[in-house]
Amino acid sequence: MISKILYFYRKELGNYKLVFSKIKYWWFSFILFSLVEWVGFMYLLEYTGNIMYLFIVFILYIFQILIINNKAKAIVKKNFNIPQDEFMWGGSSYNKFKEDRFKVYLVNELSINKLDKFKQLHEIINKEIDKTKLNIFFIPGVFITLFLPLWNQYITLIFKSSATLVEASKYFVTALFVIIMVTLVVSVGRMLNNDLISFRRSKLKEIETLLEGIILEHNDCNS
Repeated sequence: MISKILYFYRKELGNYKLVFSKIKYWWFSFILFSLVEWVGFMYLLEYTGNIMYLFIVFILYIFQILIINNKAKAIVKKNFNIPQDEFMWGGSSYNKFKEDRFKVYLVNELSINKLDKFKQLHEIINKEIDKTKLNIFFIPGVFITLFLPLWNQYITLIFKSSATLVEASKYFVTALFVIIMVTLVVSVGRMLNNDLISFRRSKLKEIETLLEGIILEHNDCNS
């Protein structure tokens, strides 16, 4: 039953299916330009030593996020007639829309139509989530493992070599951003492994949230 629910959610109620598949060119462009911006920043930092380029990259990144946010809000409003009055796309009305569609599926396809059955399913989902716990120390561990040797090398350059503080700091900042990028790549790989490939934990958490909304609605109706 869990597999059937996950399949339905992924195919019918996932945010990519409902929203981002409609703006996939914008979404993929955002990812591509973000990578280009960081590569460009590393290049400029290497040849100019001006860390102010980081501020420019940050501004461009925020601007791109705002574009994606506005595109997503337009899709939600146009395709589902859901008002988008909040700053970020989605909102409570969008979540309620997903809850209603999920409830229709549970009632019509799985004959789950009573409060006790919704609660029972919620408990099953909770147990399944516990089985798929992620190692939260994995990504910080990657960063720390790479950062400590860098810090030791930085101290060595300052106190035991002829490098000036500016040169050593330039080397440190450049290497630090390389470490951050490596950590981000590892993070994305980890996310793909646990979300885009298996779809289990994050999707189960989203399903759990929808069930909580359905149960709360039933409790309000019965009170």
